[in-house]
Order: sequence, then C-alpha cells, then structure tokens
Amino acid sequence: MLQLASTVLASSATSGLRPGPKSKPLALRSMTSFAPPHRRLQQSHTREFKIGVLAWWTHAQVPSPNSPSGKLRSPTVKDVSLRYQVPISTLRDWRRNESHILNAKKSSSGSCPKERRALWPEMEVLLYQAYRCRREEKKAVWQGWLRRQSIISFKTAYPDKDLDDFIFSRGWFTGFLSRHSISLRFTTNKSQKVPEEYLTGILQLMQFNRRNSQIRSQEEERVVGRYLLESICNMDETPLPFEYLNGQTYADKGSHTVQVKATASGWDKRQATLVLCIFGSGKNRVRPLIIFKGKESYSGTRQKYYQQKRIEEMSQSDTRVIVHWNETAYANADLLIEWITDYLVPVLPSGPRLLALDVAKFHCTDSVLQTLHEHDITPSIIPAGRTGLVQPLDVSVNKPFKDLLRDLIDQALENYQTT
Repeated sequence: MLQLASTVLASSATSGLRPGPKSKPLALRSMTSFAPPHRRLQQSHTREFKIGVLAWWTHAQVPSPNSPSGKLRSPTVKDVSLRYQVPISTLRDWRRNESHILNAKKSSSGSCPKERRALWPEMEVLLYQAYRCRREEKKAVWQGWLRRQSIISFKTAYPDKDLDDFIFSRGWFTGFLSRHSISLRFTTNKSQKVPEEYLTGILQLMQFNRRNSQIRSQEEERVVGRYLLESICNMDETPLPFEYLNGQTYADKGSHTVQVKATASGWDKRQATLVLCIFGSGKNRVRPLIIFKGKESYSGTRQKYYQQKRIEEMSQSDTRVIVHWNETAYANADLLIEWITDYLVPVLPSGPRLLALDVAKFHCTDSVLQTLHEHDITPSIIPAGRTGLVQPLDVSVNKPFKDLLRDLIDQALENYQTT
C-alpha cells in the first residue's frame, strides 16, 4: 500500500500542460544578462534578478587584490555578496537551486517550494481514487464532499486508529490539493456584472428608508426612528434545485473542460422555490416557505386518490416549514398575499412596519402593494442588480445556507443511489 501511495503521489504532481521552451543555461547567457546592483537592501528578489546575479557570478572577471599587475579572476561568493547586497547563505542557496530558478515562471520569486510530506499517505490514495472516480462520472466535487470522503477513507485505511487523530484542517486540505494538482474550477462561463450606476440606486434606497423612518406626528420614538427591530424584515425567494450542478467544482489543474453530470435525467432543471424572511432583531418569527411543482387542488374521478397522496406527502414534511404547491413551483402575487396575511402580519408588532424585497414583477403589483398598505407595511423595493450589495438575505444568509443545503442534498443523493 505504501508503494502504491508513493506512486500515486508522484504521478499526480505532474501537470497536463505542454512544456514551454527550456530556459537558457547560465553558460550560454551573454554579458547583457547581468543584473545591476541594488541601491538598497532588498527583502525579496525576482527570478530575473537571481538569474542576473548568477550570470555575473559565472561570467564576470574582477581584479585580484594581491596582484599588482591587475590580473583578473572569477568573483568569489563574498564579491557577489558585496556587489548585490545579498547574504552569502542566500547566494549559496541560489547556486544550489540554479536549475529550479531557471525553469521557474517569469516575474515569480523562483524560490524552491518546500515539499509537504503526506501525513496519511494510504488515506490520501483512497481519497484521490474516490475523487478520480467521481470526476470521471462528471459529478461535482466540493469541499464538503472531500471532507466526508476523507473520513471514510481514513477509517478504511487505518481501522485501528482513532478518528480524532485525523483533522481536516486548512493546511492539510491545501497540501492535498497541491500534491495532486487539484484546483477549484468554474463549471460555467456565466457571470454577473454590477451596473455602473449601482451607487445612485443604493443611495436612493437609503434615502427612501431614512425618509420613511422619520417620526411622524403623534408617533412615539422607537429603536430605529418609528420602527422596532421586530418591525423591520427582509423577504426573498431563492431557487431550490434538486441537485446543485452550477458554480464551482474541484478538478485537475490544466483541464480545458470541466463538465458536471446530473444524478438523474432532468434533475438539474427541476427545482422548488424557498421563501425566507429575516428580521432586524435576528430572531426567527416566520417559518420558511417551500413551493413545489404540483396542482393546488384536485377534481375529477381520481380526486380522492390524489388528496390521499397529498396527505401522505404532508405527513413527511417537517412541521418547522410551510409547504405549498402550484403548477410552476414559483411564487406569485396570490401566494405572496396569502403569505403576508396568514404568516407575516400575525408575528409583527403593532405600529408601522418596513419590508425590504427585490424588484420582482409580482412584488410590485397593485394587489400586493394594496395588501401591504392595509397592514401598515412600507415596501422598500431594492433596485435591480443591487440585491447582492444591500439585501441582507443575499449578503449574509443565502450563501452559507446554500452551502450547507448543497452538502445535505449531496449526502442524501449518495444514500439514494446506494439503496
């Protein structure tokens, strides 16, 4: 097993990129490649400067101090140190790693990287094999999957050792990726661009919120102007895919195509919608709403059968979430009005309220705005393209929530495939 580990670790360190032209050795370099001396002491040096110093050390001739006729000789390491203000120990290290400096990338430091020895080589062999199998199946690989798989590989490789001996630390994880030439890659070429006039829209939104927070006649002062923290909330809908395929995945360095395959046909196009709401006080007051694709009600000869199936599905749902069905699996104006009247208004304290939401079309319909006005809720509409900058759910909640959800979905899919 140890022999197999060393073979895999050695082979994975090579890259799939085509080699470029070889660097010219010092013996073939001309006098123009000499580096000029530094005017002050430097803490770090570029690859080009190191090559110039080594070239001067190899080709230059300096006067011999013990020869009255001015006979020339090759410079010693002390001569080089005095000329370039570089410590003698550093110069000797450059000479020792001369080939590595010549083959390093341009404008880099050219320093010889320290090899990080694998602490658990047999476990890394199994983990790398599992990674290769998953990528060959065109499945996405992320840190959560590697963490779970590393625990399984450790138990398999070292059944007599305690699991607490292995720590999935940042240092070990970075070393594992480096030893096996693995990097985090994007699976799509899509990107979002912040509008050039984003600052104007944000300032207008802040001015609107400030203006509506001013205390009016016969109103008492609260925590934030005329609002309580419990009266300020932010609602947002986010897609809930059956399987996360977009985004990033770990793949081999130098690979030109990074493909990801769905577990089942069409799962990457099927999704539900999740409606979240957070409050200024930081306390959960409204249960999350999940919208699945399906009919809201059934009629006809098989009405009783479908109603029974719906009851069975509802019995499997967690009581801490609200479940709805419609034919598109998206939120709409009617569902939003029902959510406001049945779930949001009952938990809000009396008095003025502020609801921040994005500029989706059904958010701005007359029926929705009228419902908010009837319950003394001021809608703070976030301009398009600015939700990732000022909407609290996008800024602080959705990203870590989706990372956790992606890990749970991936684990559930693995259990589904094995059963």
